[in-house]
This record gives sequence, C-alpha cells and structure tokens, in this order.
Amino acid sequence: MNIEAATCGAAGPPDGNDAKRKSRPAIAIFDLDGTLTRRDTFLAYLQFVLKRRIARVAQCARLPWSVLLYQSGFRPRDWLKQDFVAAVLGGCSRAEVTAHTAAFVGQFGPGLIKPAALEVLRWHQSQSHRLMIASASLDIYALPLGTLWGILEGVCTQVKWEADRITGVLDGPNLRGEAKLTAVKNALGLTAGDRPEIFAYSDHHSDLPLLKFADHGFAVDPTATLANCAPREGIRILRWTRHASRSSSSAQSRLGARS
Repeated sequence: MNIEAATCGAAGPPDGNDAKRKSRPAIAIFDLDGTLTRRDTFLAYLQFVLKRRIARVAQCARLPWSVLLYQSGFRPRDWLKQDFVAAVLGGCSRAEVTAHTAAFVGQFGPGLIKPAALEVLRWHQSQSHRLMIASASLDIYALPLGTLWGILEGVCTQVKWEADRITGVLDGPNLRGEAKLTAVKNALGLTAGDRPEIFAYSDHHSDLPLLKFADHGFAVDPTATLANCAPREGIRILRWTRHASRSSSSAQSRLGARS
C-alpha cells in the first residue's frame, strides 16, 4: 500500500505546491468504528465488561425491548445508546472502569486495528502531523485505544460521572454528524485564518459534515450511502479491507515497538 498516494495523491492541494503545503501544520482525524477498526467497539466493550460484571446481566433483560422501540421509531438513537450504557456500566466506579478498559485494550487493542489503518497512521506521524480520533464511541475506551495506536488527541461521546461513578447517562451529545464536527472545531480552537490542513477519514455517511469540512476527506470502506455520494462531494474512496490479507503480526509488532 502506497501510504503517500493513499493520503495525498489525487486528493492533494489544488495548487500542488508541496513547499507551501509542508509549511502548514496538519492534523489527521479518524473515525473509530469501521474506519480504524475491523468491528464495532461499543458492543464489544460492553460485552467484555458484562462478563466481568455478571450481576448486571439482569439489568440487560430490557435491552431487546429497547432495541425494538428504537427500530420502531419510538425512541431516538441517543436514548438507546444511553440505555445500554446504564444497563452495563451504571454505578461502575472510576477505578473499575480503568481496570476494565486496561484489560480490554490490552487484550483486543492490537488486533482491532486494520493493518492498512496502522500504515496510514504511521505515514501521518512520519510527516509530523497531529492525530485525532473523532468518534461517537465512549471516551472511556476510545481514547485509550487511540493512545495505544499513537493517537494522542480525541473527541468522543462522554459518559457522565457523579461521585466517581458512572450515572448511566451521557454527558453531552452523542458525537454523530454535525455534533461531531462541532466537537472537532471546538477541540481545534479554529479561528479565521488559523486553520491547519485537515485530513479526515470515516466509513459512515453520518460523518459527511466532517469529511466535507476537511481539506482532504476520505471514505474508508464506506457504507453504500457514503460510497454513492462521495464522488460528487469530492471525497476519495479508500479500500483498506483489501489489505486485510496482509500479515497483521508485522503491523502489531510495529505498534508494540511504539507503545
């Protein structure tokens, strides 16, 4: 995989002025689930924690009904997400969450990331670009996953704490669509005439606002909806799963060497 071609290539600056481009600070912003990772991390994390909090299984009995209410249009997506958080993580102390997350990241983190994604991360690092995760996934595990892979900045959906315990509600918006873009803008502290060169990567059409806002937007293994609209929006499609057949052990060893 030619990382420079994948990230720059035809999607490079309109004027093609490399010297001017290199003098401008840059940041690469990555969605998490389906973009960097091979699978959804929200349910994976909750399932992992539930196995360590068996007493919470009874609280999860209502979740199939919650899913039905959401699928029938009677409840919004954010409500459903919050209900899952409350059922599995409600009442969990900060120390418990730290321990659960460390175990989850240590066991699954190296294998969750797509090898091609890891190569792109390393290319951006070689260019001294800042790296950021922008995800609707929960901050309690998404940010530690990013740290494992060398991504030190992030904006994610946050859980609410009271007296160092998870309350079961979200602290702020579920970071999808415009909410994610707003969070990114706030995190970057963008001002007129002081904007870094922005690369953005996502697999999902809900991230169109972010992909269109970026100087270089990339649809990674995109949903059908995103794949259909990407060409007319000037968003380049990347197929990182085509490289999944490469040995992941070499990518993981590179990861281990940096962590």
